[in-house]
Amino acid sequence: LSAISTAFIFILFLQCMFCASPEQGGQLEWPELFPECGGLAQSPIDVVTSQTRHEPLLPPLRLVWHNRDVYEPFTLSNNGHTVKMALPSRMGVAGLPWQFSAFQLHLHWGNGAMDMATGSEHTIDGQSACAELHVVHYNSELYANVSEAKSQENGLAVLGVLIQSGEEINQAYNNILHHLAYVRHVCVCVCVCVLIYACMTVLLYYCELQ
Repeated sequence: LSAISTAFIFILFLQCMFCASPEQGGQLEWPELFPECGGLAQSPIDVVTSQTRHEPLLPPLRLVWHNRDVYEPFTLSNNGHTVKMALPSRMGVAGLPWQFSAFQLHLHWGNGAMDMATGSEHTIDGQSACAELHVVHYNSELYANVSEAKSQENGLAVLGVLIQSGEEINQAYNNILHHLAYVRHVCVCVCVCVLIYACMTVLLYYCELQ
Protein backbone atom coordinates (compact mmCIF):
# COMPACT_ATOMS: atom_id res chain seq x y z
CA LEU A 1 0.00 0.00 0.00
CA SER A 2 2.92 2.36 -0.53
CA ALA A 3 1.37 3.74 -3.71
CA ILE A 4 -2.08 4.92 -2.69
CA SER A 5 -4.51 7.74 -3.21
CA THR A 6 -7.44 8.94 -1.16
CA ALA A 7 -10.87 8.00 -2.41
CA PHE A 8 -13.22 9.54 0.14
CA ILE A 9 -13.15 11.13 3.58
CA PHE A 10 -15.94 11.41 6.14
CA ILE A 11 -16.79 11.88 9.84
CA LEU A 12 -18.77 9.32 11.84
CA PHE A 13 -20.33 9.92 15.26
CA LEU A 14 -20.19 6.60 17.09
CA GLN A 15 -21.57 5.06 20.25
CA CYS A 16 -19.96 1.81 21.37
CA MET A 17 -22.34 -1.02 22.22
CA PHE A 18 -21.66 -4.60 23.20
CA CYS A 19 -23.47 -6.75 20.64
CA ALA A 20 -21.67 -10.09 20.46
CA SER A 21 -21.91 -13.15 22.65
CA PRO A 22 -20.53 -16.71 22.48
CA GLU A 23 -24.03 -18.07 21.85
CA GLN A 24 -24.65 -15.88 18.82
CA GLY A 25 -23.54 -17.16 15.45
CA GLY A 26 -22.94 -13.92 13.58
CA GLN A 27 -23.63 -10.23 13.14
CA LEU A 28 -27.06 -10.77 11.56
CA GLU A 29 -28.23 -12.53 14.73
CA TRP A 30 -27.02 -9.91 17.23
CA PRO A 31 -30.31 -7.93 17.31
CA GLU A 32 -32.09 -10.97 18.76
CA LEU A 33 -30.33 -10.41 22.09
CA PHE A 34 -29.28 -6.78 21.63
CA PRO A 35 -32.08 -4.72 19.97
CA GLU A 36 -29.81 -1.64 19.91
CA CYS A 37 -27.71 -3.42 17.30
CA GLY A 38 -30.62 -3.77 14.87
CA GLY A 39 -31.30 -0.11 14.15
CA LEU A 40 -30.90 1.95 11.00
CA ALA A 41 -27.72 3.77 12.07
CA GLN A 42 -25.36 0.82 12.25
CA SER A 43 -21.80 0.36 11.08
CA PRO A 44 -20.74 -0.43 8.41
CA ILE A 45 -22.35 2.31 6.33
CA ASP A 46 -22.94 2.35 2.59
CA VAL A 47 -22.78 5.93 1.29
CA VAL A 48 -25.30 6.19 -1.54
CA THR A 49 -24.11 9.20 -3.51
CA SER A 50 -27.46 9.74 -5.25
CA GLN A 51 -29.00 10.38 -1.83
CA THR A 52 -26.32 12.70 -0.46
CA ARG A 53 -26.62 16.48 -0.52
CA HIS A 54 -24.28 19.39 0.13
CA GLU A 55 -24.90 21.37 3.32
CA PRO A 56 -23.27 24.81 2.85
CA LEU A 57 -23.82 25.79 6.50
CA LEU A 58 -21.49 23.10 7.82
CA PRO A 59 -18.09 24.59 8.79
CA PRO A 60 -14.95 23.01 7.31
CA LEU A 61 -13.03 20.46 9.34
CA ARG A 62 -9.84 21.82 10.87
CA LEU A 63 -6.99 20.03 12.59
CA VAL A 64 -6.09 21.19 16.09
CA TRP A 65 -2.52 20.51 17.14
CA HIS A 66 -0.30 22.15 19.76
CA ASN A 67 3.49 22.09 19.31
CA ARG A 68 2.83 21.11 15.72
CA ASP A 69 6.41 21.50 14.50
CA VAL A 70 7.94 19.02 16.94
CA TYR A 71 8.98 15.53 15.89
CA GLU A 72 8.16 13.00 18.57
CA PRO A 73 8.00 9.21 18.89
CA PHE A 74 4.69 7.39 18.57
CA THR A 75 4.05 3.68 19.13
CA LEU A 76 2.65 1.59 16.29
CA SER A 77 1.39 -1.77 17.58
CA ASN A 78 -0.26 -4.97 16.36
CA ASN A 79 -3.13 -6.04 18.63
CA GLY A 80 -4.06 -9.12 16.61
CA HIS A 81 -7.02 -7.41 14.98
CA THR A 82 -5.37 -4.42 13.35
CA VAL A 83 -2.44 -2.04 13.74
CA LYS A 84 -2.99 1.09 15.76
CA MET A 85 -1.09 4.15 16.86
CA ALA A 86 -1.88 6.03 20.06
CA LEU A 87 -2.30 9.76 19.53
CA PRO A 88 -1.95 12.61 22.05
CA SER A 89 -5.09 14.42 23.21
CA ARG A 90 -3.58 17.75 22.20
CA MET A 91 -4.32 16.67 18.65
CA GLY A 92 -7.94 16.99 17.59
CA VAL A 93 -10.45 18.13 15.02
CA ALA A 94 -12.54 21.31 15.01
CA GLY A 95 -15.61 22.22 13.00
CA LEU A 96 -17.91 19.78 14.82
CA PRO A 97 -20.60 20.63 17.41
CA TRP A 98 -18.11 19.94 20.26
CA GLN A 99 -14.37 19.81 20.74
CA PHE A 100 -13.01 16.35 19.92
CA SER A 101 -9.54 15.22 20.98
CA ALA A 102 -7.60 12.47 19.22
CA PHE A 103 -7.17 9.07 20.86
CA GLN A 104 -5.73 6.68 18.27
CA LEU A 105 -5.62 5.78 14.60
CA HIS A 106 -5.95 2.32 13.08
CA LEU A 107 -6.31 0.65 9.69
CA HIS A 108 -8.67 -1.77 7.96
CA TRP A 109 -7.40 -3.59 4.86
CA GLY A 110 -8.18 -6.57 2.64
CA ASN A 111 -6.27 -9.47 1.14
CA GLY A 112 -4.37 -7.41 -1.42
CA ALA A 113 -6.26 -8.66 -4.47
CA MET A 114 -6.03 -5.90 -7.07
CA ASP A 115 -9.15 -7.02 -8.95
CA MET A 116 -11.42 -6.95 -5.89
CA ALA A 117 -11.09 -4.23 -3.24
CA THR A 118 -12.49 -5.61 0.03
CA GLY A 119 -10.42 -3.83 2.64
CA SER A 120 -12.59 -0.92 3.77
CA GLU A 121 -15.17 -1.18 6.52
CA HIS A 122 -17.55 1.23 4.79
CA THR A 123 -18.56 1.42 1.13
CA ILE A 124 -19.62 3.96 -1.50
CA ASP A 125 -22.53 2.87 -3.69
CA GLY A 126 -21.86 -0.68 -2.57
CA GLN A 127 -18.19 -0.60 -3.60
CA SER A 128 -15.38 -1.27 -1.14
CA ALA A 129 -12.00 0.43 -1.18
CA CYS A 130 -8.61 -1.26 -0.75
CA ALA A 131 -8.19 0.04 2.80
CA GLU A 132 -9.65 2.44 5.34
CA LEU A 133 -7.92 4.66 7.87
CA HIS A 134 -9.74 5.66 11.07
CA VAL A 135 -8.60 8.50 13.34
CA VAL A 136 -10.62 8.07 16.53
CA HIS A 137 -11.52 11.13 18.64
CA TYR A 138 -13.51 11.50 21.85
CA ASN A 139 -15.71 14.39 22.99
CA SER A 140 -13.30 16.12 25.37
CA GLU A 141 -15.68 19.03 25.88
CA LEU A 142 -18.31 16.90 27.64
CA TYR A 143 -16.36 13.87 28.89
CA ALA A 144 -13.15 13.38 30.85
CA ASN A 145 -11.74 10.46 28.84
CA VAL A 146 -12.45 7.85 26.17
CA SER A 147 -13.82 5.31 28.66
CA GLU A 148 -16.46 7.77 29.78
CA ALA A 149 -17.26 8.99 26.27
CA LYS A 150 -17.43 5.76 24.28
CA SER A 151 -20.84 4.65 25.58
CA GLN A 152 -22.44 8.05 24.96
CA GLU A 153 -24.39 8.95 21.83
CA ASN A 154 -22.19 12.00 21.19
CA GLY A 155 -19.03 10.54 22.69
CA LEU A 156 -16.88 9.52 19.72
CA ALA A 157 -16.13 10.98 16.30
CA VAL A 158 -14.08 9.02 13.77
CA LEU A 159 -12.35 10.64 10.82
CA GLY A 160 -12.58 7.89 8.20
CA VAL A 161 -10.61 7.79 4.96
CA LEU A 162 -11.25 5.28 2.21
CA ILE A 163 -7.99 4.49 0.42
CA GLN A 164 -7.47 3.25 -3.14
CA SER A 165 -4.24 1.91 -4.58
CA GLY A 166 -2.62 4.03 -7.26
CA GLU A 167 0.62 4.78 -9.07
CA GLU A 168 1.61 7.87 -7.05
CA ILE A 169 3.19 7.45 -3.61
CA ASN A 170 1.19 9.49 -1.11
CA GLN A 171 3.69 10.57 1.53
CA ALA A 172 0.90 11.44 3.97
CA TYR A 173 0.30 7.72 4.43
CA ASN A 174 3.73 6.36 3.58
CA ASN A 175 5.24 8.04 6.66
CA ILE A 176 3.30 5.50 8.72
CA LEU A 177 2.66 2.58 6.38
CA HIS A 178 6.29 1.79 5.65
CA HIS A 179 6.59 0.74 9.33
CA LEU A 180 3.96 -2.01 8.94
CA ALA A 181 6.57 -4.61 8.01
CA TYR A 182 7.97 -4.34 11.54
CA VAL A 183 4.65 -5.17 13.28
CA ARG A 184 3.56 -8.25 11.36
CA HIS A 185 3.08 -10.30 14.52
CA VAL A 186 0.70 -9.92 17.46
CA CYS A 187 1.87 -7.81 20.44
CA VAL A 188 4.80 -6.36 18.48
CA CYS A 189 5.36 -2.60 18.74
CA VAL A 190 7.62 -0.22 16.88
CA CYS A 191 8.59 3.35 17.62
CA VAL A 192 7.65 5.79 14.85
CA CYS A 193 9.23 9.25 14.92
CA VAL A 194 7.14 11.39 12.61
CA LEU A 195 5.69 14.87 12.37
CA ILE A 196 2.07 13.69 12.71
CA TYR A 197 0.55 17.12 12.15
CA ALA A 198 2.30 17.43 8.78
CA CYS A 199 1.22 13.91 7.90
CA MET A 200 -2.44 14.58 8.71
CA THR A 201 -2.42 17.99 7.03
CA VAL A 202 -1.22 16.43 3.79
CA LEU A 203 -3.90 13.78 4.22
CA LEU A 204 -6.63 16.43 4.38
CA TYR A 205 -5.03 18.34 1.52
CA TYR A 206 -5.31 15.28 -0.71
CA CYS A 207 -8.98 15.12 0.25
CA GLU A 208 -9.46 18.78 -0.76
CA LEU A 209 -10.68 19.79 2.68
CA GLN A 210 -8.05 22.43 3.31
